[in-house]
Amino acid sequence: MDAVRQLAERYDVGEVLGAGAVTEVFRGRDTRLDRPVAIKFLRHELAADAAACELFRREVLHAAALNHPAVVAVYDSGTAETGGGTVPYVVTEYVEGVTLRARLAEGGPLQPQQALKIIADVCVALDVAHRTDMTHGRLTPGNVMLTTAGAVKVTDIGHGKVAHRNAAGDEPGGTHADVRGIGMLLYELLTGHPPHGTHSTHPHLAGRRTPAPPSAWNPALPHELDAVTLTALDIHPDSGYASALAVRADVLRVLAGRPPAALTAPAAMADTGTTEATGTADASDATDEEWRERGRRRNRMLLVLAAVAVAAGAFALWLGGFFDRGVRVATVPPVVGQEYHSAERSLRDAGFHDFQRGSVPCWAQAYGEAPPCSPDDAGTVVDIQPEQGSSHPVSTPIHLEVGRPPQTLAMPDLTGMSVDEAEEIIDEHDLLLEPATDEVDNNDPERAGQVAGHTPDPRTNTEQGAVVTLQVYGEPEMIEVPDYVGHTYALARTGLEAAGFEVLRTDVESDEPENAVVGQSPRSGEAVRGSEVTLRVSTGPDEEAFTMPDVVGMTESEARSALDGTAHTGDVSIRRRTVTDREEHGRVTATLPRAGRDIDADDPVTLYLGEYRSADDDGEPTPTGTTGEDASGTRDTDQQEEEDDQDGQEGAEPGNADAQQDASDNSSDGSREPPGDSGGA
Repeated sequence: MDAVRQLAERYDVGEVLGAGAVTEVFRGRDTRLDRPVAIKFLRHELAADAAACELFRREVLHAAALNHPAVVAVYDSGTAETGGGTVPYVVTEYVEGVTLRARLAEGGPLQPQQALKIIADVCVALDVAHRTDMTHGRLTPGNVMLTTAGAVKVTDIGHGKVAHRNAAGDEPGGTHADVRGIGMLLYELLTGHPPHGTHSTHPHLAGRRTPAPPSAWNPALPHELDAVTLTALDIHPDSGYASALAVRADVLRVLAGRPPAALTAPAAMADTGTTEATGTADASDATDEEWRERGRRRNRMLLVLAAVAVAAGAFALWLGGFFDRGVRVATVPPVVGQEYHSAERSLRDAGFHDFQRGSVPCWAQAYGEAPPCSPDDAGTVVDIQPEQGSSHPVSTPIHLEVGRPPQTLAMPDLTGMSVDEAEEIIDEHDLLLEPATDEVDNNDPERAGQVAGHTPDPRTNTEQGAVVTLQVYGEPEMIEVPDYVGHTYALARTGLEAAGFEVLRTDVESDEPENAVVGQSPRSGEAVRGSEVTLRVSTGPDEEAFTMPDVVGMTESEARSALDGTAHTGDVSIRRRTVTDREEHGRVTATLPRAGRDIDADDPVTLYLGEYRSADDDGEPTPTGTTGEDASGTRDTDQQEEEDDQDGQEGAEPGNADAQQDASDNSSDGSREPPGDSGGA
């Protein structure tokens, strides 16, 4: 299912939590309700069987109807498309805890009281299922969980039918199979291994012979537990417990210190025959009378069994020197480096029988310290007390420390946290903090002391005991900001850069002189060395514009005086034109630009002065006036003609330009326009 990352646009699929004969279990998250969930996919080899998929679907629907604290709740179900085809899945409650399988592997057999309390809760969960015509069908330590609070949760109710149908082609043996499953579970909790020494995938078919009582493995167990366990394991419904609640009733009697019904009731013990092959083969043909006869034979064998058990126990005690005045002493064998179960067998062979199992993490517990054991030591004995080679009474408890491997985890993201906050998260994940941190340059005082990054990188895989190195923002260097408002930009920039700042310039309109600093941010106080200071710099006042005055009719000197009275600073040029009106002689007849136009102060202005000529015999006008005359007061005729031609040609230009400038704004007074071609010749 590695290719599946989300289901129904709601459930994120995480890492694998475990796998069994029926399902593969993944950690998940319900993104809609923001809660952890467990997601179980039917195994690919079963998903290919349409009948198995249908049975899985029905069992999920039935299991969803169960509502009890000891039963894992079903939230949702559906199908997922994978590279191998369509696979059904079920979304269930996520249980924070461990399976009994893991608990047995880590700590060995449970204490009798703890085992009985767990079995009592399992019985209640199965009874809830039986009342709704549901069975578990495959009760093992792998599908019973202990939460971190110590509560019992039964998983996979009904799912065992899918695996059984696929393997055997028929249905499990109903509620009695679950009762036998309870017996097998109790047996394994008390001894550390299943009856007959193997894990059975089909409790209703296993146990063709009566297994050795639990006390054969642990003589400290009371015979009441033998009776309850063997009665629950009885393959015959008439001589075993009738229901899960009947098992629970006997369990509660033992917890209360009273004898169980398995010892006091006539048909409480299991058959002592060495094999049940014949009995099970013709069980369906047996009559009620035959079943009662078999029960009577078991009752008679009860006394024989009890006598044999007493004799065997006495013999074992005699071998152990119990009846001797002295105490039997044995030497602790060398088991360090052996796998736990191999070490336990060696200790049992030496005569010891009381074992206490602990675990040692095979990763460093503090920075700079060597780990108690290496990852290669996981699952093996790394320490034993009393020490191997020493001699002690065989009743002495033996404490075995077994190496535990580091777990893989996703590195949490610590960026933005304070160092103290990051250290707390590191401790919670069994990681180690490198005391020396890498300082990162910083120009933001608010980030000082925060984690800028770290190794391993966020969200990458790492292991318990890994060393985490933090990169932390340092304290920025603060320096005084000089105020350069009112100074030139060049001076301000030089001074600020020398102080250690970066200078940014922003030009603004202002009446202040060009390149004068009119604003600064920040202007005073302290700022981080290397940070930016923005200067607002004046572009200078705008050049003054003015409106061309009306000087037509004025003499040249009057016109110049009128222009001097304005903001005009540009050149004034003179052009002459021939006029026939003596009153216009020597006076401005037109301007370029004409009156009323807005122009810049430094734009040029052209004044057109009239020059009067009277008519002669040739029809030529006679020049008068002083401008352009010789010493005798008369103008040279050839020069005058040349000037007239030039005046006529040039005179047309301002008139045309003015017309182009505003053709719709012609003056009604023709004398106010610059002269055209008529002024020449």
